[in-house]
Amino acid sequence: MLLNADLQSSESRYAELIDQCNSLKKGREEFDEREKVVDLKAIEQKYNELKFEHLCPMLRMQAQGTHCCLW
Repeated sequence: MLLNADLQSSESRYAELIDQCNSLKKGREEFDEREKVVDLKAIEQKYNELKFEHLCPMLRMQAQGTHCCLW
């Protein structure tokens, strides 16, 4: 009788641990996705900054009536 109770308790605990493991995996996947979004936003921001730095001198030259053909 005691062995059956121990077995049931162990099976119940095992099921709880499986659920906990699955929850942790899901949480980790969601964290990884959020991390990728943050990285992508940082890359986008740097791209926009570089694009602005590149275009700004050309726009100034156009405003002054100077040609600025780089290609």
